Amino acid sequence: MASFHEVCMNVLKKVTPSPEEKAKALAIAERMIRRLQEEAEKLNAKITPMLVGSLAKDTWIRGNQDIDIFMVFPQSYSFNEIGELGLKLARRATGGLGEEQYAEHPYLRANIEGFTVEFVPCFEIEDPSQMRSSVDRTPLHTRYVKERLNETLKGEIRLLKAFMKGIGAYGAEIRVGGFSGYLCELLIIHYGSFGSLLNESLKWKPGHVIDPAKHYEDHEKPRKIFQSPLIVVDPIDPKRNVAAALTLQKFNEFRAAAKAFL
Repeated sequence: MASFHEVCMNVLKKVTPSPEEKAKALAIAERMIRRLQEEAEKLNAKITPMLVGSLAKDTWIRGNQDIDIFMVFPQSYSFNEIGELGLKLARRATGGLGEEQYAEHPYLRANIEGFTVEFVPCFEIEDPSQMRSSVDRTPLHTRYVKERLNETLKGEIRLLKAFMKGIGAYGAEIRVGGFSGYLCELLIIHYGSFGSLLNESLKWKPGHVIDPAKHYEDHEKPRKIFQSPLIVVDPIDPKRNVAAALTLQKFNEFRAAAKAFL
């Protein structure tokens, strides 16, 4: 019977994007960012396009064809302006490709060479007090994670994401009620490895608190504020529980799967 380490190494080989896949994704992202910059100059728009999400952090798993590009606008723009201008810039960058989607702002989703590229407008912020939409935090999340990763941790995150997918617990959408990609990244940064997380999760009880940035002096206050099976205080925003979407069912399923896997 293969050891825990052998199983993990075999899985890691399967879920790590090939150099060719990685190069193609980054080339598309770089090309779109360059075009956004060119189009912004033509329209005299002050934006900073940036790659965010798992591709930017190099924590994506093979077969995940998503590329997230944020168009970061200064606070001097209005809420409506960044939606309208963001769409115009994205359409010009893609040469007219893509369909308009709706969240807090309209944004563009385009299929480019087999990858789903999303162009999302947001406001530039330095801390959560400046937030005008929930996506404004995303560039800060990307920066926080990137600053704390090395190649080993990237592999451990890929193992955790693959494990979550395997047990049907990956994703913060309502229909899943599971672990988001950002939550997986924070858990590995906190515990140091996939194996350590699985072992420590066996000790969790509903209401378990993880506060990476130590925003709170003790764990009682976040328990009272958030009241959820797992509380992971966002290191960027102390008023946000990164695990808010996690249901008790998925919390228990993850712990049961961890016990069975160890």
